[in-house]
Amino acid sequence: MEQYLWGIAIPITLIYIAQAIVTFMGLDSHDGVSADFNGDLDHSDSSSIQLFTIKNAIAFLLGLSWGTLIGIKEIGLGNFLSVLLGIGLGLLIVFLQILIFYFFIKLERKQIPTLQDAIGKTGTVYLFIPGSKKGKGKVSISLRGTNKTLDAMTADEISIPTGSQIRVTEIINDSVLIVEKIDY
Repeated sequence: MEQYLWGIAIPITLIYIAQAIVTFMGLDSHDGVSADFNGDLDHSDSSSIQLFTIKNAIAFLLGLSWGTLIGIKEIGLGNFLSVLLGIGLGLLIVFLQILIFYFFIKLERKQIPTLQDAIGKTGTVYLFIPGSKKGKGKVSISLRGTNKTLDAMTADEISIPTGSQIRVTEIINDSVLIVEKIDY
């Protein structure tokens, strides 16, 4: 039985280490990759945590193999109790891994600005904004430390020229800022 456990433990450990390096270097993300695919996949949140993944299977096998080996070689437990120890250690590693990624996702979500964050903020007109909601222009505004260029309209009768200071008053259609010119 020990030969099988060593045969699992060593390759899985190497795979787990390589996987961790790739993950923390950001090489496992797929941003910017474009594939020619037309399909209707109903998946609303791409950053959700999933229980049954390859990463979790590798983490479980890592804990199972090393936990069982520790039970047999170091503690002196029988095969059955060592396997139970290995299963427990495997589940613990998976739980800790899921917990870590949960906190990473939660931290990432806090840092992503939304348009609702723009209400009340000031900025600069980047492209001329026609008056009376007759067309869109663009404004440059800082949200949570990042500069954004966003579509904007004004309800005022007078157009707002490029370079003018503005304040965001509301958002329409979840994508267009309604702004007013501010004079200092």
